[in-house]
Amino acid sequence: MQLPALFLALMVVIAGCASPGSSRDQSGGGESSQPTGPKRVTLAVAGDPPTLNYRLNTSGTGNVPGVNALEQMVHAGLGVFDDQGVLRARVAEALPTIENGAWRVFPDGRMETTWKIRPGVFWHDGTPFTSEDLAFTARVGSNKETSLEYVIAYDYIERYEATDASTFTIYWSRSFIGADEMFTSGAGGGRMLAIPKHVLEPPFNERKATFTEQPYWTIEYIGVGPYKVKDWVRGSHIVLTANDQYILGRPKIDEVEVKFFSDARIVGASILAGAVQGTIGRGPSLEQAVEIRDQWRDGRMEMRPNNTLVIFPQFLDPTPPILTNVDFRRAMLHAIDRKELTATMLAGLSQPAESFIAPDDPLYKDVESFNVRYEYSLTRSAQLIEGLGYTKDGDGLYRDSASQLLSVGIQVAGGEEIPERSALAVADYWQRAGVTTVPFFIPAQQQRDRELRATFRSFKIQNNPNEAGRLARFQSFQTPLPENNFLGDNYPRYINPEFDRLIDRYFTTIPTRERNQALGGILRHMTDQVTMMGLFYNMEATMVSNRIENLHATHLAATQAWNAHEWDLK
Repeated sequence: MQLPALFLALMVVIAGCASPGSSRDQSGGGESSQPTGPKRVTLAVAGDPPTLNYRLNTSGTGNVPGVNALEQMVHAGLGVFDDQGVLRARVAEALPTIENGAWRVFPDGRMETTWKIRPGVFWHDGTPFTSEDLAFTARVGSNKETSLEYVIAYDYIERYEATDASTFTIYWSRSFIGADEMFTSGAGGGRMLAIPKHVLEPPFNERKATFTEQPYWTIEYIGVGPYKVKDWVRGSHIVLTANDQYILGRPKIDEVEVKFFSDARIVGASILAGAVQGTIGRGPSLEQAVEIRDQWRDGRMEMRPNNTLVIFPQFLDPTPPILTNVDFRRAMLHAIDRKELTATMLAGLSQPAESFIAPDDPLYKDVESFNVRYEYSLTRSAQLIEGLGYTKDGDGLYRDSASQLLSVGIQVAGGEEIPERSALAVADYWQRAGVTTVPFFIPAQQQRDRELRATFRSFKIQNNPNEAGRLARFQSFQTPLPENNFLGDNYPRYINPEFDRLIDRYFTTIPTRERNQALGGILRHMTDQVTMMGLFYNMEATMVSNRIENLHATHLAATQAWNAHEWDLK
């Protein structure tokens, strides 16, 4: 397979910039043998992370790929999700469980969970990590005056206590299924890594509104993870150096440089030129990754399900108002040939998204039957639209009783290949169905405008996490509104008390069977009312040099950096 001309040109430019012998010997006959001296590796991410804190990254600044992986390289949680999506203890001696007595559930639904911090955990500046840091983190996390993404777990907490320097207990006002995930990195109900009290308490007490503007969140970031920040140049790279005091032992690789690329095509060219040895977070598109795989003799491609590309309808003051009618939303979903779209966008390596929960998720088999499915059918789409009083004109376009065109818009962030191409494809499907459709691509300089992102006209296309723990974001109180400065992740702005109750029931139901029934009720509501339209399950490609050991694609709950201290070079 031949690379496109632009891609080849980029590769040639980068090859000329790569230092001789950086990853290949001078004969060009493959990568060099066992490295001598300090072990260094260069990785790439397709994005320019504004922070190393995942919770800050997803709120207000736009979700920049790679932040969660970078965060895990420099910080560690009480627990961590491994490559199979299993939660393991990390900074904690053990996770709280019913069996070990650290998770207690009382007849009235209240709970207690207790963590013991491993001895010998230090922040990167040498300050001991203690339960007081956890107490401060809980205080910050439960405060809604900062621009950190809100963590639903705090809605269920009655109080917390630092019993001694290594023991921390949370007293829950009611049951919460994510209780054992507190202070764990990644997305989900209770996951927020600890922050250093000795650094951040003064600015937090002084002014909460500017709390997240502190240099700690960027160039002065410290954690307790396997690597420390050595150098960080926004728009260029970050250099991380091994932490000698890491709780699980000093990392095997001495220094990791992560380069930031605004154009995913340059990531691919850099790999083939030998300028980088792998990717974390988001790398090249799947199509580009397959092309690289077919030509990269010094490395391999690994794939993992990542998230779902979805269409969100606008539920607050949409244009046209007919969007609030469920039959119209059903008609629009029937008009998209998602099988064809998936085959075109993902080279047949994935499947249409019929459910919020992806087929590779262990929960899928228990909740699949709850989903309402919408097959591609222009006939059914026409029946529904015409049942709402619209008729086609001579050009095959729908008009209302006042002869006004039925016109919708699709908003998408510019610069992301798959969402952009998908928006154009969906617009074509809807145009063929008789609905005038106008795509709108948000320019890069406006993508952090919360109001613009929240008040889209009709529909918006974006990637959406498909973990059950992320369903909390669709509760009514998470709706971006003027009164909350458009903060919140309820992207469709769907406000429905019944749906709120379904979500609350899920997060407070401990027994597995009953919990899955609750999850099924959420999925039935979402698919029956078409609160979002799943297009396809994304596959994310991780490119890894054959020289790098123990770096792999992972389950969607984890990142490639969950075991960064174990990475090594052959």
